[in-house]
Amino acid sequence: MNWISDLVSAMSLMVERGTRSNAEDFGSYMEEIVGFWTRLCASRGLKLSVNGEVPALPDSLHLPLALVLHEIMGEVVRHYEPGAVGQAAAVAFAASATDISMVVSATTPAGDDAVHTESMALVEGLVALLGGQTARSEPGRGGLTVKVHLPLTARQLQ
Repeated sequence: MNWISDLVSAMSLMVERGTRSNAEDFGSYMEEIVGFWTRLCASRGLKLSVNGEVPALPDSLHLPLALVLHEIMGEVVRHYEPGAVGQAAAVAFAASATDISMVVSATTPAGDDAVHTESMALVEGLVALLGGQTARSEPGRGGLTVKVHLPLTARQLQ
């Protein structure tokens, strides 16, 4: 049940951040949530690394990209096996003038249950709704890689 608590804490951070009247740019928010997941992973012995700079993004992508990252990281932490050797996760960002890509990759075992299926369906559905693409790879030996590609001109969620 720890993973539920982790996800609730992450979502609380997102809600608290969104209600600030002088909320900073998304890059600094992403630094906060990546810091949250890094501390949480480190406390459990799971190494998390971050690569690439988070670019300036339109406001319409702040919440959706944060939801996607929280959902994927929640899955990574949920499937982490304490004491297992070599388990790590990485988040990478890349951007161009027209789009942003985020890749989350983990050596933790890939999910194979209804919660994992629903979690990935939520990510894929949200990204598709925004006109983006999602690809995931789950090798038979374990591991999870989710690639999210979103246009910077994604439509606004209501």
